[in-house]
Amino acid sequence: MTLQLSELTSADIWKLAHRLSLREKLAFERLAGAAYDPAALAVRLIQNPGISFAGRDDMGEVQAAGGFQSLRPGVWRTWFMATEDAWRHHGAAVTEITAGVIARMLAEDLAHRIETVTLADAKVARRWYERIGLSYESTLRGYVNVDTDAVMYAAVKTQERA
Repeated sequence: MTLQLSELTSADIWKLAHRLSLREKLAFERLAGAAYDPAALAVRLIQNPGISFAGRDDMGEVQAAGGFQSLRPGVWRTWFMATEDAWRHHGAAVTEITAGVIARMLAEDLAHRIETVTLADAKVARRWYERIGLSYESTLRGYVNVDTDAVMYAAVKTQERA
């Protein structure tokens, strides 16, 4: 089985929001401070898609998707969703596709900064962010609630990358 980069549709976003891995659902809940609502997540992403991409399996089913929402010119915030099957059967491809999209955005001057926020205790996610080309930048104390910090990861275009 392979995973191929493709365009993302609104229907894909809807399907993925309803098929997320339990780990990702829990992360969304903790960051939002509310119960996971797949319909609300799908609507939010569909209404503000920015730049997006999908990873499809051999049957054409979307297994993972990600995107970038513009914060201001040249600065983008990431979002990402994947099924359990995506990680179990296509983890390397998911990583390669995502890292490639980030590298192209920087190389093609679509972005000079790409950032993401995740839970400070999300060790697996933090390792993955480094594998896709983002670097730890800061701890956001009390970002989630009084007892829960988040962390910022970013890829920044520098003279060396230009």
